[in-house]
Amino acid sequence: VKWDGTACTSGSCCNPHFALLKLDSLGNRLWCLEDGNFVDYMDMGIDSADNIYITLPTAWTGGDDEAFLRKYSPGGNLLWNTPVQHNKDNSGNYVSVTDIAGNTYISHSYQHLWASNPRVLVTKKFDNNGQLMAVTYPEPVVPFEENKPTAITLSAAGDQVFLAGHFRGSQRFGSTTLSSATRKPFLLSMNNCPVSYDSMTVNTCGTFITPSGNQVLTTTGYYSDTLMNAAGCDSIILITLNAYT
Repeated sequence: VKWDGTACTSGSCCNPHFALLKLDSLGNRLWCLEDGNFVDYMDMGIDSADNIYITLPTAWTGGDDEAFLRKYSPGGNLLWNTPVQHNKDNSGNYVSVTDIAGNTYISHSYQHLWASNPRVLVTKKFDNNGQLMAVTYPEPVVPFEENKPTAITLSAAGDQVFLAGHFRGSQRFGSTTLSSATRKPFLLSMNNCPVSYDSMTVNTCGTFITPSGNQVLTTTGYYSDTLMNAAGCDSIILITLNAYT
């Protein structure tokens, strides 16, 4: 049954979709919409203008796991849709929080090609136009598959991001390494700090190693890499890669 009360008439609409509903103060439905395909779970935030931000893990392209950040107007109109992560073996576990300005912080674990552990914790910041502002890679040290975020929130002033989750083995958070032979919870505090940007276009035959040395790219596409800038904060490099055989 769809959220508007009518029955499904095709196989696609019977896959797990997400529904977004707006109710008045008495619980009467003002509008509703549905979208997505094979949606497992989602997270939602609202800015000061009542725009809605949805973090949506789904399976949209060739059965691969993907995740998107979508912005809707207070009337339910889709304003933009930006990819958060695409990976064939995405492990998900997405958590997100949106501040009053519409900046959305998303943390998740996923399989990273260069990491010794296929479950890497990543936190990203997007602005209210869906542009990537910052990304951090707390790298695993010992290969275990127990690194997952469970909650994320902001300080009252919005100058700190708090992330909670659990890990097993050795997990490095910045300059701090935590180690445990059993599954243990963690609480991480991150500061918002100045972010710098640059971009590059690369033509390569075979492989390209990103400036940080953390990624080996072999497929034409758009990528991002992160270095440390003079302020000790993220310097994001947007990479346009043309790979030729």
